[in-house]
Amino acid sequence: MFLVSCSTDDEYVVNFPESVFIEFNWCSYASNKSPDELGAIFIDYRNFLESNSFNASYLNPLFKTDTYDFIMMEFFKNKESFHQNSKDKNGFFYKRWIAQFSQTAFCKNNQKQYFYEMTSLSFQSINEKDTELRFFFCKKLENVSKEQIINSLNILNLDNEKKVLMLSPENYNDYYDYLFVISTSKDILLEEGFLMKNLGFLVNCELDFRSQDLDELVFENYPLL
Repeated sequence: MFLVSCSTDDEYVVNFPESVFIEFNWCSYASNKSPDELGAIFIDYRNFLESNSFNASYLNPLFKTDTYDFIMMEFFKNKESFHQNSKDKNGFFYKRWIAQFSQTAFCKNNQKQYFYEMTSLSFQSINEKDTELRFFFCKKLENVSKEQIINSLNILNLDNEKKVLMLSPENYNDYYDYLFVISTSKDILLEEGFLMKNLGFLVNCELDFRSQDLDELVFENYPLL
């Protein structure tokens, strides 16, 4: 479960115009429905995806959760692309697709959360097959700048076996500054404490608000395109 960093459509504000913009949506299967049935519906969803500006992934939690079954992660080249996509969802074909989806699963649309990706990773590199994503909530240490963290991450991301995303919540909060997402191939064993060993002099990821789930936020990533 994430901490709330929600946004509304009442104001169209862009904090980082050039950054990849990411939406997380918590979803559950309808009664007696299965992932296989959802997979068939997602085949049609690919018709709405544009590899250069808009993409999506199905995140399957590898830990026990009682409040949702999966997460829809949609990511956009920037927030302007997100804004345009929101308008496109008023069209006939998307409405037909969402009607089919609603018979198989439902999402908590009023709890969507939005982030900007702050590193120099390309838009396409976020959406890779056969990967696992690990999530860490962190606060930057006193007198540490965002640029210092990004510079260190850009060096870490030279390693082709791991990619570390730094997500800045669209709405700031008192609990954490950034959500770090480590993407690795499923056959890569991530070193224990990897993030703190490499960034512990810049951020604190051992926060008091962590719940039991927050120690094991690991997801299988299934790109839809």
